[in-house]
Amino acid sequence: MQKIANENNKFNIKVYEKLIKKFNDIKNLYESSKDINLLNQKLENVNIDKSIIKLLSEDNIKEEVNKKYVELLKNNMKIITLEDKEYPIKIKFSSYNIPFCIIATNDIKINKKNIYIYYDEYFTNFAKNVVYYFAKIANTENWNVVTEYSNIKLKTVEIKAMDIFKDENIYNENCIILPNIIQYYNYMLNVIDLMVIVEARYEEKIVNLVNCFLEKGKDIYVVPSNVFRKNSYFSNFLIKQGADVILNKQDLKYILNNIIG
Repeated sequence: MQKIANENNKFNIKVYEKLIKKFNDIKNLYESSKDINLLNQKLENVNIDKSIIKLLSEDNIKEEVNKKYVELLKNNMKIITLEDKEYPIKIKFSSYNIPFCIIATNDIKINKKNIYIYYDEYFTNFAKNVVYYFAKIANTENWNVVTEYSNIKLKTVEIKAMDIFKDENIYNENCIILPNIIQYYNYMLNVIDLMVIVEARYEEKIVNLVNCFLEKGKDIYVVPSNVFRKNSYFSNFLIKQGADVILNKQDLKYILNNIIG
């Protein structure tokens, strides 16, 4: 389903719902898709684009998907589909533009509370120490810690936007993969419970994410940093604009245990 969605932007959640309603489940849809005439017959009175019906029956797509499926399993990855209980409820009913499957490292518990700790690509030792310390506390409080780069020792998770059928080097430890950048932002906006910014330049990715969080009415917390460094210009700017400040570990523990319901 995700492969077809990647190739046809008309294949959204509404189309999926129509197909499931008609065939009861994915297995019956798959069996019917082996015969294009039967598939056309069953979908005759259902308003679904003909190009989608054609893609459903294509053997080369099925072969490619099966190959990728085996590859994912060999690389300790799991596929969380829309029908699975593990699929995040926070995103499931958020919009029509949601992924039909989420790829994640096997041991990631995707439905835990999630804290996103952002730090600049050119981070200082100060940022490194703060992220390390905060991640340790969040892990102790049983939160998923999402950062720009995964770290096994800290049990941090990287969330990436990638087309698993096109992009190379998709496998690294402790990651969650979304099919494209729109679904990445949708996932972050709905699944992340708390954002903490340690150091941030004025760059498109973090600015967009902050704007999305603010539009959603979510709180953003900032750690004050060196006013003379570009690395911390945007994070300090957010404090000037009224963002809540985290000054110590007690602040973070209080927020994790009391502020976020």
